[in-house]
Amino acid sequence: MRNIVLLVSFSLGLIVVLSGPVSAKPEFLRHLRSAYGLGEETKCTTCHDVKGSEKPKKTNLGAFGKEYQTALQKFGKNNLDQVVREIDGKDSDGDGATNGEELRLGTKPGDASSTPTKEALEKLRKQMAPKK
Repeated sequence: MRNIVLLVSFSLGLIVVLSGPVSAKPEFLRHLRSAYGLGEETKCTTCHDVKGSEKPKKTNLGAFGKEYQTALQKFGKNNLDQVVREIDGKDSDGDGATNGEELRLGTKPGDASSTPTKEALEKLRKQMAPKK
């Protein structure tokens, strides 16, 4: 009987440990996809600088991922729309295009070598400008 209790306790502990972080991360990716109309090609590498066979984790967050995490800590995971508003106008990689512009145009907001073309950026900015 004692062995069964130990086995059940160990199994439940393992489930809690393994399911906790895994279930939260896709939630943020789904929200980014939804907020910006992104497809399945948008992966964890939007926020993480993953090298080789490394898995996405807090220690390999890129510039955009760190901005997202800071906003998430500020507003909480129940306020993801506010998180998006917070990071949208920032330029995490310093390439001259905001995070929101880069996400809408299919470039990576945390990678300065992934920048929208000048033409695409101008067109988007005209489309997003307030109507007079």
